[in-house]
Amino acid sequence: MVVVPAGIFLMGSSEDELSRAKWESPQHKVTYESAYAIGKYEVTFEELEACVEGGGCIGSETGDHGMGGSRQPVILKTWQEASAYAEWLTEITGRRYRLPTEAEWEYAARSGTTTPFSTGSTISSEQANFDGTRPYGHSPPSEFRQQTLAVGSFPANAYGIHDMHGNVSEYVADCWIDSYENAHPLGVAWQSGDCKYRVLRGGHWQSSGALIRSATRTRIRPDYRRSRIGFRVAAEVN
Repeated sequence: MVVVPAGIFLMGSSEDELSRAKWESPQHKVTYESAYAIGKYEVTFEELEACVEGGGCIGSETGDHGMGGSRQPVILKTWQEASAYAEWLTEITGRRYRLPTEAEWEYAARSGTTTPFSTGSTISSEQANFDGTRPYGHSPPSEFRQQTLAVGSFPANAYGIHDMHGNVSEYVADCWIDSYENAHPLGVAWQSGDCKYRVLRGGHWQSSGALIRSATRTRIRPDYRRSRIGFRVAAEVN
């Protein structure tokens, strides 16, 4: 886990950000009066296996699409199963773990930046795992690896967190909303939106450069399984 410092940031994309979607607006201020902790890496297969052996999670009966190395991010899990993993961690540690809120996720991903990526206005396959043959803006084409990579394969952002751009899309706690109108100024999770869908953040190994921006968000049914989706956990700092 990495401690994310208290602070203020602008959530969402600016009106002039290339490839922005309407549900990334309006851009708004979110304040974190206290620090919180978030996973340094996406949860891996070996970490999930510990939960399976401890009786808190189900195994990988659905397979792993050949992307099941012990240090690769776990995939093919539902939102409910991701939440169950956090509940198991809570039980065995006595510390409350959970999925991050959408605002916590973006604050951690930006790590003090206001650009489309924590790496600046561009990103390449040397910095993240995505479809580099579909670069962002005027970035030159780069590699498309066509699968997940072990967590931590790329440099961390300024907060010490890895793989916030690409590799796997990540579940967060919030229900889906189409707009940030009336967003909570303290970045708490939306539980009054369209809860038939949950929010995914970060893009994945098949995403174009535009879809791994810090502000990119999409939705998914919480009972779906995909080879492009994983998760990381968050916790309070006492």
